[in-house]
Formats: sequence, structure tokens, C-alpha cells
Amino acid sequence: MKNLLAIGIVGLAGAVAFYIFQNSQSGSEPGTTVLEAPVKAQAQADIKAQLTAPREVREVKADEAQLAMDAMGLWVSEGDVDWSSRSGSNGNYTFTDFNFEFDGKTFAAAEMKITGARLEGDDIPYFDSLEMSNVTLFTDEEDRQGSVGTVIISMPDAADMGPAFAYIESDDISAPLDYIEYGFSQDYDEAVPFPEIIVENLKTSETDQIRDRELSKWNVIGDEVPNVEQEPTYKTVENTLELGFVGLTKIQGTDRFSIQANNFRQTDHNYRGKKETTAFTTANLTGFKATTNPEQVAMMAWSQLAMPAMADASMEPAFQSMSILGFEHNQAYDQFRIDNASAFYSDTQGDRYSFTIDVPRVDIIAQPLPQGVNRWESGNPIRELGYDTATLSMSQRTSFDRSTGTIELENAQASMVDGFDISGSYRLENWNGFMSRFAFGMDVPEETPGLETEGPGIAGANMVFTDRGILDRVFAQQAEEQNITIEEAREFAKNGMTAGTMVGKSVYQQELMMSASTALSSLIDNGGTFTFSMQPSRVIRMDELGEAMNNIQSAQSAAIFGEDDTSIDATLANQSLDDILRLMNITFSHTP
Repeated sequence: MKNLLAIGIVGLAGAVAFYIFQNSQSGSEPGTTVLEAPVKAQAQADIKAQLTAPREVREVKADEAQLAMDAMGLWVSEGDVDWSSRSGSNGNYTFTDFNFEFDGKTFAAAEMKITGARLEGDDIPYFDSLEMSNVTLFTDEEDRQGSVGTVIISMPDAADMGPAFAYIESDDISAPLDYIEYGFSQDYDEAVPFPEIIVENLKTSETDQIRDRELSKWNVIGDEVPNVEQEPTYKTVENTLELGFVGLTKIQGTDRFSIQANNFRQTDHNYRGKKETTAFTTANLTGFKATTNPEQVAMMAWSQLAMPAMADASMEPAFQSMSILGFEHNQAYDQFRIDNASAFYSDTQGDRYSFTIDVPRVDIIAQPLPQGVNRWESGNPIRELGYDTATLSMSQRTSFDRSTGTIELENAQASMVDGFDISGSYRLENWNGFMSRFAFGMDVPEETPGLETEGPGIAGANMVFTDRGILDRVFAQQAEEQNITIEEAREFAKNGMTAGTMVGKSVYQQELMMSASTALSSLIDNGGTFTFSMQPSRVIRMDELGEAMNNIQSAQSAAIFGEDDTSIDATLANQSLDDILRLMNITFSHTP
């Protein structure tokens, strides 16, 4: 048991670099927080200085220190845990040539320092900091190996770890390693502070046998399905990861944390055996909390980042700011590059706050294809449209009001050079808790404003698309792929939209769809700008729109299967949907 705890405590140093990096989107629990405009990310030197600054050395009574070290399996060098020498006293010790073996793995550190080793309560071992240098993470029969130059772990005040200690003392814990897992990801009644951590010069590599399968040379004619079966072959590949620096620190005077990673590069191989690399110069995430449920809050943070409509106004922002510099992803025949990108929350007034994303430039670069592989086989729609490089920019600003449950996408836009411009906005009301409950499976308090009263609804939306040359490329691609002329490809698309107008089950629905078809057909013929606008005369609730659609479907089903259901009248069902559509005040237009 002692050796197991030693493995848990020291193994944390090796494993933590992977864990905190993979889980760096940890968020916050609902609450009230005053946010500032984008927090300037801490520089690597600042983070390192914070964790390595001289601190008062805790002197522990010799007998208590010995009991704590013995409980951790670090007092006597024996068995699977050993070292060549140990110096120090009163809870502060330095080990040289520290080693342990566990489950076929070997872990070694040229030097390990532990400070403030003591007992909390009657029998719980604790320490202030752990520092290791020249670390070998693991080696085993699967040809995996790794190393770390320096690892520094600074534990939070033991008083803040009360929930963790209470859990350790309960019957729920089955082994000391559960405590290590507990400190990062389990669900508990209270959030537990993270340790402050620095990891420098982390490198790992793993060799593996992977299927070596070249892209098939497809020549699709009409509806013919190519035969892609090939005799499987395998080759040995090496997957690697390098991380120059990662630091996790607490923002002084707050309960929030910041994490920064520098000089990251990961090399992997996909199922075809093709090498893929991902790298960035610097990534920062500032102002996030330890949380009782990081997985769900991280999911909500991602929804606010990627799809604001999927967010909840009732959720507290999961972080203050994030940024990335020099991001690059390379796969088979393409390169994806972002020079810089940022996202941040800012407080405006009271319960209202805003979220801004800015990505000034994204380049998608088509690398030269190997001989015998054409652009249809690359799996890249940008390349298929004939671009060698696609250059895009994106930005958006979303405001949230916790008191009313209102989410408003004030301005979202994306542009592609020689491609298109697109922008849009919307306003959603009474949205508090809606996505948490129905999409993410989260428990939302019944008293959440708007959740059980009026229900969520749409107060307005619009979208503007301007062709900057992408439509010509789309129809040229379709013409080449289907062996028809470009004009025939355009006519085929317009005919499909005209046929779609017949889906409408009432005169008004058909007129609305014809309006969309006319505007889109004009866009296809002349380029220019297509606009969709919805300006309701009142908020259109999701449940009333859903009920109207369900009645239509039920009426159609009764007609198809000959069901004698007098409660469903197709005419009344369509009239109900028409009434809602008229209230939505939807218009489509085109300008050359």
C-alpha cells in the first residue's frame, strides 16, 4: 500500500502534463462573476516565476514528517520504489536517482525534491511542493517512452482541500490512486482547487503497427461504385509529442486559474498510415475555475465558442479569455494554418455580458498531390473547387442576459477571398436552461428564469450571403464531375429548387418557398447577394412551432396510412402553421 501511494504521488508528476493539457477547457459553475475585458495572458516567464519564487520553507516535526513520508512509501528505499540517496530533514527532502516500477513500467528521476511533508488530520499525508528533474516517464514492451526535463507541482493550501480529504476518509475510495484521479475529474459536492504545475521539455514517442493503405484511384462514372478492396499491408510508424512548456497557475486573489502551453507539436498517423502533425507556438486559457463537473461545463464552453445558439444565458462564462498563436495542422495533402485567434468574455452591466471571437486569418493550403492522385480523391472540398489556397476570416459577438435568458448574436461574419461573404444575427429569448436540459443532460434548477414559464422562443434572425466567385467554381466542379456543361449544372440546381416548392401544403407555404426559390435562382444566374430575414411581430415560441409541425406530420401520416383520426384535420393543421409563418414575417430577396 505504501508503494502504491508513492506511485500515485510521484506518478502524478509524470501524468499531469498529459491530463491538464487534454482537459484545459475546464469551466465554471453557475454564479455571478464580474469579468474584465480580455485579460492579458501571463507570459511563460511570469508563470514560471510565480511557481519558482522563493517561499517560506515549512518546518515539520521530525516524527510527523517521518510518519507522512512512511505513509507515502518514501521513507525506506525498498522493493519497487528506491533511490540512491536522500538528504534533508523535518519534511523537506531531496532524492537522487529516484526509481519505481509498476505494472511493467519504469519511472526514473535524476532528482526529486519534496517540501512540507506532513500529516493532515490523523493519517492523511500531504506536502507543499514536489519538483522533479530529468524524468523518464515510462518504458515498456510496447516501445513507448517519454521524458520530461522539469516537473514542479505546488499543492494548494490543505484547508482548501477539505472536500478531497473528506472523500479520502470515506468508504468510497478504494485505493490511493483514486485520490489522484479525484483531484482532477470526479464529481463532488464542492470544487477542489487544482495544484499549480509547471512541466518543461516533455517528449514522448510510441511505435506501432498501422495499416498502410494508399488512397484508391477512383474513377466514378455515373452511379458506378468503385471497388476499393485491397490486400491489407502494415508498416511500423512512430507517433511523437513534444511540449516545450506548460504552466497551470492560480490567479492571485481569485478562485480562477490560467494555463499556458508553448511549443507544442504532435505527430500521428491516420488509419491510412498517412502522417499528420499538429503544432502551435503558444496557447493560453485564462480565468477558469476548478469545478465539480468539468466535462459538462467544458461542453457548454465549447458550445458558446462554436455555436452560441447552443449555449445557455444562465451559464456563467467558463473562462475569461483564450488565445492561440502559430497554429498549424498538416495532413496527407493539406495544411491548415491560423496565425492568431482569440476569444474573450467582457462584462457590460449587471447580468449582461458579451462574448467575442476574432480569427483574422485562416489559410487552407493544398499541398501538391502525388502522381496518380487527382483532386477528387483528396477529400478536400476546397481543392475540389480548384483553390490552391483558401484564405478566410471570422468574427462574432454574442451577448447574454442571465436575468431574462436572452441570447443575441449581434454580429457574426465570415469571408473567403475569391469565395464569399456571409453574415448573420439572431435573438433568442427565455433560453435559460433550455440547451442544458434538453441537449446536454444537465440538471437545471426549476426556478431558472424562463425555463418553465413562457418557454424559449425566436425574436428575430437574418442572414446575408454575397457571392465572391465561389458559385462559378461550384458549378464548374459539378459540370466536370457529371460530364455536363456549366449552364446545365446551373439549370439542374434551379430545377431542384423549383420542385422543392411543391413540398408546401398550402398556398401560403408554396408562395413562401417560391419566393426563396426565385431569390436563389437569381443568385445562381447573376451572383450578387441573397438575404434571408425573419422579423416576427412577436416572439415565436419553440413549442408552438413544434406543435404546428407535428400536427402537419400527423395529418400526413393519417392520410398515407388511411387512419380515421377525426382529431387531426389537415386543413386546420396547415392553417395553424400558416398563421405562425405569417407572424414570423419571413422574407427572401436578391440583389445583383
